Amino acid sequence: MARLIADGSSASGYGGGGSGGAIALNITHLTGHGIAQTNGGAGTSSYGGGGSGGRIAVYVTESTKYEGSFQAIGGSGYGSGLTPHGGPGSVYFHESRFGYPYHKLFIDNVDRSWDHYFTIDEPGERSEYFDEIHLTSSASLHLPNDGVPRQLTINKLYGDKTGLITVHGNQQYTIDHRENSKTTLKAPVNFKLEKNSTAFIATTFDIIGSGVPAFDWNGRLVGVQNLRIAPGREVLIRESAHTALIVDDNYEYIDVPGEFRFVHLEFGALTNVAFPPPLGVRFKVGFLDMKWGSQLTAEYFEIYSSDLHLEPIALWKCPGEDSQMGDLVRLL
Repeated sequence: MARLIADGSSASGYGGGGSGGAIALNITHLTGHGIAQTNGGAGTSSYGGGGSGGRIAVYVTESTKYEGSFQAIGGSGYGSGLTPHGGPGSVYFHESRFGYPYHKLFIDNVDRSWDHYFTIDEPGERSEYFDEIHLTSSASLHLPNDGVPRQLTINKLYGDKTGLITVHGNQQYTIDHRENSKTTLKAPVNFKLEKNSTAFIATTFDIIGSGVPAFDWNGRLVGVQNLRIAPGREVLIRESAHTALIVDDNYEYIDVPGEFRFVHLEFGALTNVAFPPPLGVRFKVGFLDMKWGSQLTAEYFEIYSSDLHLEPIALWKCPGEDSQMGDLVRLL
């Protein structure tokens, strides 16, 4: 079994581990069961941090029937916490499918902290595209948070529900979204949309990430008609969150911050959706479906809905006071 190893060195004394190296393969056919590895080195048990994972890039011009493994993880650091460990590296595949290039990116964080972001930062590039991105074991992904307008397009997103995608201000992400077409994204990661960010998401968006919260929303969500929150998830909606819709390359509407439109909005059993004080909620929704034990918390509610379904012990929690007595809850 072939082995390609470019690991970072482990530390001695009080040092930190070395970063993983790089492996680049340019080949016609990829087959076999070998191992390619660029892991970070371990830090010392008392003081040293782990080295970051390295990079693996595989360029295949014709076919791939490989059943081996690729690994680019950070080295272990001192102590029992999650942050002293090295950040993840990456495994990138550039393949050819039906004569067209096909791009895949794999990030594995070995169940360490989301603080160890993997940053997509190609020199001179402000727009990135991947056919597939795979985030596993608490891998977190973002573009540089430097205020520069940037775009990331992901055609298909894969993961184990532990990863995190963060969209910073002045950035636009497009994930499984095709204008004027119906698509579905059962998002196997957690999301964070910061203020002044924009995310174009599939027509039907299922929030199934296992993080707390599974969705931290403070930006613009575009194109989602059906939002479904899986049972037991937590969603935090902040002051700049809102929805929008584009038809034929033009915005049909852009809601003001704090207002949301959906055809179907479903809160799964035991979900918790919160608007931090002093925020209220204004929903325009065709069918609002709150399952058993779900909870919606805000300072006030204005809900315009054609159909409303509340299961036992579903709760609207309204702890604050509106500007006018009697306007705390409005159903229209």
